[in-house]
Amino acid sequence: MDYCQVTADHPYSPLEQLLIAADMAGASDLHLTPRRAPYIRYLGELKPLISDDIPEILPSQTTLFQWLLAKCTEQEKQQLKKQGSLDFGDSLLLANGEQLRIRGHYFYNHAGLTAIFRLIKANIPSLEAIHAPPIFQSLLHQKQGLILITGATGSGKSTTLASMIETINEQQAKHIITLEDPIEFIYPQGQSLIEQRELHRHTGAFHKALKDALRADPDILLIGELRDRESVQLALQAAETGHLVFATLHTNSAAKSIDRLLSYYPLDQSLEIRQQLSESLVAVISQQLLTIEAKRFALFEVLIRTTAVANLIRENQIAQIPNIIQTGSGDGMQTMQQQLEFLRKSGILSDLFVEKAQNLLNPDIYS
Repeated sequence: MDYCQVTADHPYSPLEQLLIAADMAGASDLHLTPRRAPYIRYLGELKPLISDDIPEILPSQTTLFQWLLAKCTEQEKQQLKKQGSLDFGDSLLLANGEQLRIRGHYFYNHAGLTAIFRLIKANIPSLEAIHAPPIFQSLLHQKQGLILITGATGSGKSTTLASMIETINEQQAKHIITLEDPIEFIYPQGQSLIEQRELHRHTGAFHKALKDALRADPDILLIGELRDRESVQLALQAAETGHLVFATLHTNSAAKSIDRLLSYYPLDQSLEIRQQLSESLVAVISQQLLTIEAKRFALFEVLIRTTAVANLIRENQIAQIPNIIQTGSGDGMQTMQQQLEFLRKSGILSDLFVEKAQNLLNPDIYS
């Protein structure tokens, strides 16, 4: 068996055939390495991609290299050559008329150029579909401040953010600018004006792109991961000057997220940044994606800035934040354990599912 050649009757390239086969298999990711079997990640587990439509082994380094580069612009090819890796976004029109969004990551290893593709369904799930707590709706009507979405890689942060932005798009007339690396979900026409900018494709470095965005009269900014002191400072500046800012961190709990932000600053600036954060923070939403019985489910820990939370941040009593969350349901806060119990009582999750989920929750959340 070999890959079909591109013809009028068969318009998909060999790489696109692999992507379609992975999508049909229900995969979240596709891994390609020369002379190896293609692998997919299905419900969190890595397994070979088995399909009647494609060979079991990928072609040589040279051929796979040609396939992968066919997806790239000249600018992206130069970036790959210079840096040895590349991140990009793309779309594939499926035969049923739906769009499959793709987040590609290329890098070199001992076998040659290797690729990992994240497969993203074009339809953005609603907040109800991801079982987001009711407080999310209230957060989306804030006029300004910083909302952090945190969690490990693959925990569903991008999906949660997309659900939130699309909810705003459906309900409010706002000017929204996103800075993405790369663009994943594409937002449809709604009440809002949404401008999606991809780093290194539509703009240069992150810090300059964020400064440019602040000059473009936005109501809402989605700026991705806060990686360093300058990005945190720009995010807080935006939040203080009348913008609602969404950002992410690779942390496992609300308390650890605040610690991470503070860690970017030297001790002699600690008091100043704690004061600034205590005034600008709106909420920290930490999430974990669980896979149980062929079902994937996101759980959310929610910290809301209250007077008590602001005081703890200002006084550097971050270790007390989990206690505030535990007792803060009246303000919209919740632990993941509390969400599980609510979903069980509501009949959305079975007792067995909840029991298994409790055993899978990340212990770092409670430390």
